[in-house]
Amino acid sequence: MTEKIRCALYSIMGIALGIVLLLPGGHVQASEKKTIYNSSYVSFSPDGKAWTTCAGDRNYKWYDENETTTVYTGIKSSLEALQEGEHYYRSSRRGEVPIGAWQVVLRGAQCIHNAYGAPPGWHGISFGMKKCHRYYYSGWKPLCADCGEPIEWWNIYMSREAAETIQYMDLGSEENPVTYYYLCPFCSNLEQGVTFSPHRCKTISNNQYRITYDANAESCHGFMEESYHMYDNAVLYEGKEVTPVTHLVVNNYSRIGYVFTGWNTRPDGSGISYGDRAEIYNLSTADYKDRTTWTEEDHVIAMLPQPFVTVAQSKFDDLTIRLDLTKEWDALDNGSQLNTAGLVVRTEFAKEHPEAVAAFLKEYAASTQYVNENVSEAAQLVAQYDIVEAAVAEKAIPYCNIVCITGEEMKSSVQGYFQVLFDQNPQSVGGALPGDDFYYLGQ
Repeated sequence: MTEKIRCALYSIMGIALGIVLLLPGGHVQASEKKTIYNSSYVSFSPDGKAWTTCAGDRNYKWYDENETTTVYTGIKSSLEALQEGEHYYRSSRRGEVPIGAWQVVLRGAQCIHNAYGAPPGWHGISFGMKKCHRYYYSGWKPLCADCGEPIEWWNIYMSREAAETIQYMDLGSEENPVTYYYLCPFCSNLEQGVTFSPHRCKTISNNQYRITYDANAESCHGFMEESYHMYDNAVLYEGKEVTPVTHLVVNNYSRIGYVFTGWNTRPDGSGISYGDRAEIYNLSTADYKDRTTWTEEDHVIAMLPQPFVTVAQSKFDDLTIRLDLTKEWDALDNGSQLNTAGLVVRTEFAKEHPEAVAAFLKEYAASTQYVNENVSEAAQLVAQYDIVEAAVAEKAIPYCNIVCITGEEMKSSVQGYFQVLFDQNPQSVGGALPGDDFYYLGQ
């Protein structure tokens, strides 16, 4: 008899959001570029690190904030159609950024601002610090040719003719940023004085999707964390290096009376099937659900820790214990022990509070001795703290091998245990055995 049980295995962020590619011929050749460095409407500060537009020009003109006044530079967008398994994200962009258009954002610019945070002699510029309230050119913003968003949020005050001479905005670098300033042409009040920030422009990345594992049966034991995978097994995600995960996680669920037989994309098992730790590739580019299947059998072999063995025996009369893993491990006689639990303390805390750690270990040893010598009383405490029922605890405690091992004996035991795991699969202990500083010896 086969029972199909739901088990979720789905992906998020799988929808293709976009791609950014450079189009041949999309940008002009270097010799044809119109930049702030070859525009006749741009001038620089005495130290050459700040620039301005239409300096001293009092023959200003206002421009309406609409399409009729927008200046298009002729630089085309380098974005192509979206590709499957990719999306856009924002990344910082400095240096030379192509301008698709200049747009008026402030029609009636007036001498009512200040940038007085700049110290006297800022970039060698002489400026006033008193507003005259007279008018000057409208404020413009450059729109990125690639993403269409403003390259900078500060206004550039200039004529339409000046805008037509600038196709590229230089944002400099972190070490050498670029600064823009504007002085009122009538009173030299420092109306604008800003250092440009990086432009948050669209960039392409492969999608990352998430797989969630769900037992979908109330009687199941175990827990499984989500796993994350890259579309096309890409090694970069939003500009950062990643290691693509190419397999499903090993199943960690157990269910008494059933054998796990794999994952499936549908609750009834009629979808796509995957084996345990199956290799996957581009599982999905959209939200995705996957389930698993369990098979009910007359004879089932299960490996369970106490007290769950005793819990299972209370539900199945014919369930028997055939192997005690602790005894089987000891029979190897390799100097190690089967360790299934441990106490962890931060090194900083242990060094600052050795008395507290010593007192805790002493009380822990006493607690261990009490449980083993007073099974019935200990079982009542287990029930009081909602671990398992008292009757189950009383039966299980003698089989739990509850011990408190410290010092050199603990180190030798755990080192041998880790060595056995490492010899089978180095990744089971993180790829390398821990050093001596991993163990607390009470020193």
